Amino acid sequence: MNQFMNIPDELKQLPQWVCRKEKIPFNPVTGVPAKAGQSDTWARFEDAVNAFHDGGYDGIGFEFNNNGIVGIDLDHVVTNDGSLFEEAVEIVSMLDSYTEYSPSGKGLHIFVKGDIPVDGRKKSFIEMYKVKRYFTMTGNVYGDLKHINERSEQVMQIFNKHFINPVSVKSTIEANIDNFCINKGKDYFSIGIEKDTVFKALWNGDYQSEKCTSESEKDLALMGKLLFWCSGDVDTAIEAFIGSPYAKGKDDKHIAKLERSDYMQRTAMKAMQGLTSTATNDDDKFIKKFAKGTAEIQETLEHLQPHINYPCDDKGNGELFADVFNCVARFNVTANEWFVYDGRVWVKDIGGMSVSRMAKQLKDELLMFSVTIDNETQKTAYQKHILKMGSRAVRETMVKDARDKYCISNEDLDKDSDLLNLQNGTLNLKTFEFREHRAEDLLSKIANVSYNPAARSELWQHFINEVMQGDEEKIKYLQKAIGYG
Repeated sequence: MNQFMNIPDELKQLPQWVCRKEKIPFNPVTGVPAKAGQSDTWARFEDAVNAFHDGGYDGIGFEFNNNGIVGIDLDHVVTNDGSLFEEAVEIVSMLDSYTEYSPSGKGLHIFVKGDIPVDGRKKSFIEMYKVKRYFTMTGNVYGDLKHINERSEQVMQIFNKHFINPVSVKSTIEANIDNFCINKGKDYFSIGIEKDTVFKALWNGDYQSEKCTSESEKDLALMGKLLFWCSGDVDTAIEAFIGSPYAKGKDDKHIAKLERSDYMQRTAMKAMQGLTSTATNDDDKFIKKFAKGTAEIQETLEHLQPHINYPCDDKGNGELFADVFNCVARFNVTANEWFVYDGRVWVKDIGGMSVSRMAKQLKDELLMFSVTIDNETQKTAYQKHILKMGSRAVRETMVKDARDKYCISNEDLDKDSDLLNLQNGTLNLKTFEFREHRAEDLLSKIANVSYNPAARSELWQHFINEVMQGDEEKIKYLQKAIGYG
């Protein structure tokens, strides 16, 4: 189909193409089903078009991959006479970007450059996506052929209008919070309340900091936590915020502020700008570590005062990362890789995935910390610096610059031969002191047994007594000899 050539070059150049049978996407090269969010199951535009022309497929499609392209799907908005419903006309006119008919001819697909605060959302006749979804592509242009234009402001206006609903504050505040958690099925929400001490304090209105005193700062801090633990769901985060004990405790003046139609939306959007990950984006193991370490990191940042003591450049970012995470992440110069502490042993961070997540975590924690800065000029300037860490390139540079500050070598690992690392702690074979695991011991090996000083083996004791004829002195000597062996 020559009309595929109408598709803008901005899309053709991206290796995010699939073929489709009905609505099921397939990798045009391998012929196996494609998967949303997994780029190794997609191919080039040319591959998709060629596979379609070879037969066996109903069409081609474009996979969104969170790289600055937002797709808007307007379903069943084209009437029988070819005109558009009024709301569709408003959206198409406002975005003024590449628009094509869907395969049915009854819908429209619009592509713009911009961003939305969630992966995607669907409501009534409109859907918006930036990742983990694909659009069927026709090249059948609606109106004039246009480029994919920059429409960041317009796309957020549309998102806010259709997907962020004003919530009745007074009615929601009366809602039972336990039922809210159950009805919404927020497993991660419950994990956050249980394990994230800062979140719990903010939620209950108990968060105390001499540097975080204003209502607006606490509102932003709680909203940021809610967005993380509610998986970036803005509507749910706003609803949870309004139903929180913190909101219940507000006076009439501040409740009236919450009832303003724009306040909660603006607070959520501001918090969303600093959100680089959510609970459901991280594996369970990392979530538990993250939640456990949040309060400690905030205490560390309060002590370090990064907005004062670290320059806002690559060097400062690297030093800050090293100072915050040196107890759980060290660069091994012998292995030329990062090692991370998993709570018991230091292990190789294959592919640098853990330190990458730590870099994202630091960005989120810094944004939380920034609300405690008293000086408004310093606060604004530092928040601008923090937002730059949303760039992967900036985070990668930060991690690289952190490598030399607390680096180790293979010779530093397992250096103390008196320490025996066990499943439930570390035993000093010289003093027989048994204690909890410690990162500073730099142990990279662990025995697959737990220490139990009261453990006895009846069979072994019977054997030793029989061989040594019950001679306690010989038994102790044999034990010492075996120990030396």
